[in-house]
Amino acid sequence: MKHIYAQIERNKAWAIETLKKYIALESVSARRKCLPETAGFLRDTFSRLKINASIHKAGIAPVFCAEHLVKKPAKTLLFYNHYDVQPEDPVGEWFSPPFKLTERNGLLFGRGTADNKGNLIARLWALKSYLDLGIAPPVNLKFVVEGEEESGSESFPAFVKKHRSTLLKADCCIWESGSKDEKGRPQITLGAKGIIDLEISIECAKADMHSSNGVIAPNPAWRLAWALASLKGSDENILIDGFYDDIVRPCDEEIAAIRKIPFNEKERRKKAGIKEFLLGLTGRDLVERYYFEPALNINGLTSGYQGEGHKTVLPHKASAKLDFRLVPEQDPVKIISRLKKHFIAKGFPDVKINFAHGYSAAMTPVTDPFVKTVSDACREVYRKEPVINPMMAASTPMYTLSEYLPIASIGAGHADSNIHGPNESIIIKDFLESAKVIANIMERLI
Repeated sequence: MKHIYAQIERNKAWAIETLKKYIALESVSARRKCLPETAGFLRDTFSRLKINASIHKAGIAPVFCAEHLVKKPAKTLLFYNHYDVQPEDPVGEWFSPPFKLTERNGLLFGRGTADNKGNLIARLWALKSYLDLGIAPPVNLKFVVEGEEESGSESFPAFVKKHRSTLLKADCCIWESGSKDEKGRPQITLGAKGIIDLEISIECAKADMHSSNGVIAPNPAWRLAWALASLKGSDENILIDGFYDDIVRPCDEEIAAIRKIPFNEKERRKKAGIKEFLLGLTGRDLVERYYFEPALNINGLTSGYQGEGHKTVLPHKASAKLDFRLVPEQDPVKIISRLKKHFIAKGFPDVKINFAHGYSAAMTPVTDPFVKTVSDACREVYRKEPVINPMMAASTPMYTLSEYLPIASIGAGHADSNIHGPNESIIIKDFLESAKVIANIMERLI
């Protein structure tokens, strides 16, 4: 591996320059901005390295695919990434332009450095280093890069279904990203919660009225508040009939892995500005709930007058944006059906449900041989024991590929990368080591 590592180090300037060009493309999927152009940039970048590349129409943003196949029989490693990024707001809190890669104190700042552009370049960096030495990689490599991940990956499931036996046929997959923890240990994530995004609304009149009518006319804001209150108890249990029925609880190995994950309760409370966690939970109970329990969140409430000063008005409509976080075996379609039945049963048949998007949870078993392969590679490169996380608390469409492939998610992020926030960053040393880990994994798959 020494000659491969040496070439990776020689290619550092190329990697940073390529990332600089990539970051400069303002591919914010929420604004549907610069998405075809970014896919085109990837096609051109891969093609210059004589790697087969293609662009495929899909939803609001094309999907980019590439592959480098070796002549001898070999395993195939698939990389999943996304080229879209979150909006850069609040711009005023960045100390450098969000879409201009800026080096400072050994870090690279810019929107997408950690999520997810830097990780794709690290993977390409590893492959380029083999090619520069005139050496065939030990495995087949495939790349799939979508442009809708930050907006829900609405069209990606259909793309996978169409191409899983051709473009996306593989033996294992490295997912989009990952980071080191506060102690500098590499984290390997094997799963993700599912999600349902939706909006509920109640309309009681044709238009807003004078608030004196509040004693004779229905107020949708009150009805919405009562409807929402029916969904969850003060004990944090979700009260939708059958909500918990299909859940498969974690096995002993998964619980053991979760208990090894560092979880600094004091620091988390301090950052969030809260005195205690829900239900007063601490220790193992807190960690297991965080990773393995489903959730129902109110994201926002809207009704009536929201401007300056006061306006005595009876609103005609009220709405709330919600999300569910799902755990393995919970079906988004079933959950929506049960939600509709719940509102009817509780006396709220007038609640309208606007389903935005959703997908299931995913998890690769901690005992899968691919997990050991990735763990051994991380251990050798980082010289620290990796932390295995069976299930991230957040959501990503990992289920699309985990149905037929073992998946591990790793990357070049660090504990303070500030993904989705201002001054997003990666450490240059981590960027370099991430490329080395990919090369090490490739060698171990022989």
